[in-house]
Amino acid sequence: MERDGNHGCNEGDSVEEPQVAETIERGLVRYFKEHLNVDVTPDTPLIEEQVIDSMGVMELISYLQETFDVELDMEDLTIENFESIRRISELVVSKRDGS
Repeated sequence: MERDGNHGCNEGDSVEEPQVAETIERGLVRYFKEHLNVDVTPDTPLIEEQVIDSMGVMELISYLQETFDVELDMEDLTIENFESIRRISELVVSKRDGS
């Protein structure tokens, strides 16, 4: 569910969690292609394969917060949460759900 070029969903959208996760994953795949010129899948090991470095993670955090309207806390900033698009999507869904 995309709106006006925004890769995220707005608060209050009546979309089931798996659909939200898929939308986030598609947006992130597109983000990596457009910003880093890298083709990735939801399961590509982003850090292990050096797709992103620490500066890339910081840029990605900014993108996530702006695009998906989530606030990430220091405890969210773990290697595990950013190891793949699927894990990032799970994090964003959990933050949107108020976790």
